[in-house]
Amino acid sequence: MPAFAYPEQVVGKSDADMPWRAFADQLSEHDSEVITTGVPKMNFEVDVVIDGVHRTTVTSKLPFTDSDGRVIGVLGSYTDITERKRADLALRLQSRALDTSVNAILITAPSPTGNLIEYVNSAFMRITGYDPAEVIGHDCRVLQRDDRDQEGVALIRQSLAANREVSAVVRNYRKDGALF
Repeated sequence: MPAFAYPEQVVGKSDADMPWRAFADQLSEHDSEVITTGVPKMNFEVDVVIDGVHRTTVTSKLPFTDSDGRVIGVLGSYTDITERKRADLALRLQSRALDTSVNAILITAPSPTGNLIEYVNSAFMRITGYDPAEVIGHDCRVLQRDDRDQEGVALIRQSLAANREVSAVVRNYRKDGALF
């Protein structure tokens, strides 16, 4: 949801009249700096609470000059990045949960050459003995070595093709060759 929804809420109004009055003083300081120095302030984040909701914008301020090059005003641009910041936070939290899990987790992506490993967590490294650099970008079948004709592997392939859940037992091998 954007910080404001309709042009009539912002067109022809000053920062002081905006729904984000709470940070108008901060924006006015930036305006004064741009007017005084003539130097743009680009892509800085501004946090504000609007109607009880925390919002974040990326803001840029540019000097507006007359025909003689004198700064007579400031052009401002605001892009609401609240949802992107929330999504970034959710991804960081999910990543941390994956990284700290006691269960080995690997994420693969289908490709023409198989299911390439894209991610492994620390439990995977501890259990298998493989470092990420040794397996990321490789087909996950590296864990089965030459023992690929398994019922569990076939079940997994069928379930992936049908886009459905599966529970299967598969024989995998650690880096040192031990079965798990």
